[in-house]
Amino acid sequence: MPCECTKDFIKGKINEIEEKMINLSDLKERLEKLLKPKKYGIAKKSICPIITESQKSS
Repeated sequence: MPCECTKDFIKGKINEIEEKMINLSDLKERLEKLLKPKKYGIAKKSICPIITESQKSS
């Protein structure tokens, strides 16, 4: 049986993993939205409306 210090360490790592999973899930959803057809008001100086849009979300 691990000691309390080890248990706390493991719980902390689990929390870190869960937070990273949430962040990755959010990023995945944003990227998937960029792939969906969408009408973009393309600015004259815009290279790619998807890149421009993704930079606004960051």
